[in-house]
Amino acid sequence: MRFILVILLFCTATAFAGTDMTIRDSISAQTSVSPDKMSSSISLTYHSKSFAETTKQMERAASIIKSYSDICDFKSYSVSPEYQYNDRTKVLVGYQGHISTPCTFDKTTQFDPILNAFNALADKDKSVQLSLRPIYWIIQDETRSSAVSKLKLDVISNSNDMANKYSKASGLKCSVASIDFSGSHAPVYHDYQLAGRSVAKSLEVSAPNKSDFDISVNASFSVICK
Repeated sequence: MRFILVILLFCTATAFAGTDMTIRDSISAQTSVSPDKMSSSISLTYHSKSFAETTKQMERAASIIKSYSDICDFKSYSVSPEYQYNDRTKVLVGYQGHISTPCTFDKTTQFDPILNAFNALADKDKSVQLSLRPIYWIIQDETRSSAVSKLKLDVISNSNDMANKYSKASGLKCSVASIDFSGSHAPVYHDYQLAGRSVAKSLEVSAPNKSDFDISVNASFSVICK
């Protein structure tokens, strides 16, 4: 983990005769955090003339997802009618089912079994269409929160150091009166396009390249010198 402290020297000082001097300054801190999880998602779409068969296929897919609830999250699926127009007449031609699940895991070997299960489902029925979001690295919320908390402590510590420097420069006794954290900047994960499954080839995955993410905290603070 790399720590960088940036002191922004755009400060203002105000003082009047017989009053305390107030100095306003800003500070930011940044650290590099190694991602600790991989993420992806699987989507399944199914077309059938039968509502019952479409629902049954969705239930099969939901059952697979629930079997891997340690890494994948099941919420719901949808079944909707499909229509065509014939001589301006709306005609029911079938039903479309859709289900999608986000998955988070430590290594791709944990993700392989659910992919194999979905591939097996698609092999049995060519009306099943699968899509896979390419795997990418993420930082868990707990990891990010821990990094932000440490950065805030570093900002507080270095704000006090700045107050001591103001004391030496002014000959007054300076101390931090307030610190306002304006927010933290977390990594942004790219919205990858889905990779479709062809008839000849099953869904396959490979681990993405791993690189650190930068997390930063910004704050403004006031120092009062007496």
